[in-house]
Amino acid sequence: MNRQKGFTLIELVLVIVILGILAATALPRFVDLSVQARAATLKGLAGNMRSAVALARATQLASGLGANISISMENVTVTMLNRYPEANSTGVTRTLTDVTGFTDNGSGVFTQDGTAGLCFVTYANTNPGYTVVITSVLGTCL
Repeated sequence: MNRQKGFTLIELVLVIVILGILAATALPRFVDLSVQARAATLKGLAGNMRSAVALARATQLASGLGANISISMENVTVTMLNRYPEANSTGVTRTLTDVTGFTDNGSGVFTQDGTAGLCFVTYANTNPGYTVVITSVLGTCL
């Protein structure tokens, strides 16, 4: 007697159904990565801004310039206030080399594109105590 070896059609359909159920349960985990990517982008810009501001401050101090004297960083003039870049398009914006994915409003607020203004990084240099505040706001865009 010859017996054929292999899977029946019912067994193959059952395996396909089980794989479909597993894929459906794993899919939300991969979709959730966009939320984490958006948050990481905000934190990345905030970190980039902290580094650029520290470099601008160090450049001004090393050059021996006064507290409100503009500096040159990579052939770009950066306006300074209290030894930190001003919170405008001629200050902090010029210290950043790449703000792809963000919209600069010209007053130290960088809004993440495609989030209806709910996710943003702010830069403020208004404290007379010679400090700046950099915050990233995730808001409800996530």
